[in-house]
Amino acid sequence: MELTEQEIEAIESILNDQEIENIDLRAIGSHSLVSCLDQCDCESAGVKFLVRLSVVPKFEEEELLFKMKDKVDKKEVTLRSLPAIELLIALPSSYPSSQKPLLLQMNKFYSDILRWEDFIYQKLDEKWSEDIPVLYEMVILL
Repeated sequence: MELTEQEIEAIESILNDQEIENIDLRAIGSHSLVSCLDQCDCESAGVKFLVRLSVVPKFEEEELLFKMKDKVDKKEVTLRSLPAIELLIALPSSYPSSQKPLLLQMNKFYSDILRWEDFIYQKLDEKWSEDIPVLYEMVILL
């Protein structure tokens, strides 16, 4: 587990307290963002670390321009930034040797509105390979 702890520390060194949170598994039931999880579920899945990421996607300003149209009111809104990608990352005891991080996207904007959830999971999954820690690369990708 030492390798995983070092990887989390490396991420904490580049993100602030609002962007990363290491969640204590013993207090999982009282945590507002992860109340849907149960300590027993985490233990039975072999989860040793639970990390919450809240990262705003970074784009070059001239590249970022999203237009959203309301089909009912026929109004258009231009977005110059996107909301944070909220990921709950569960690291099993066999990570990184034989199991990849388990990901749960917490922000409905990317799943319900833009429908990017599968795309985000696919890109993050592509970074993983056995015996290689990938959390830091995942954060940089976002």
